[in-house]
Amino acid sequence: FWGAGRPNTPANAWALLAFKETHDETRDPAILKWIATARADVLATRRPDGSFSFGRQGHADVYATVMAAWALNETGSDRVFLSEVVAAIDWLRRRVLDGDPSVLGLGVAEQIAWVLARAERRSPGLASKGGALDRVAREVLAHCGLEGGACTRSIGDTGRIAVSDGG
Repeated sequence: FWGAGRPNTPANAWALLAFKETHDETRDPAILKWIATARADVLATRRPDGSFSFGRQGHADVYATVMAAWALNETGSDRVFLSEVVAAIDWLRRRVLDGDPSVLGLGVAEQIAWVLARAERRSPGLASKGGALDRVAREVLAHCGLEGGACTRSIGDTGRIAVSDGG
């Protein structure tokens, strides 16, 4: 069950993204209430340092911060860049520049690169300050072993899961 003030930042962020897309497609005004509730639930887990915790009382969590930054960035006003997004992007950017292994690992670096690139598109200079976007992009390229325009590492080495067709 989503909502009702439940402190699960990633789940609430995914709900916020889904509600935004649903509203964009349907223009159903009832969905605006769901968007507001999901946004409030995400914002309730914001920490003073700009990060987000998984729940209301938790510690800074990389995945929760990535998801919160993404959802709040994508669902914010076109005219106003939320201070909470700026703070979350800055928190992620600083972790990347500090070489924090929790943000440069396989899978998470790709997510952070996506979120930083989306934020950079809306606010040039925000995510690239200090070379953070370049650094995380280099990590992503190193993960896939890019050569000749294609990844050279096997699917297992890039964090993707192959599902057999049963044959």
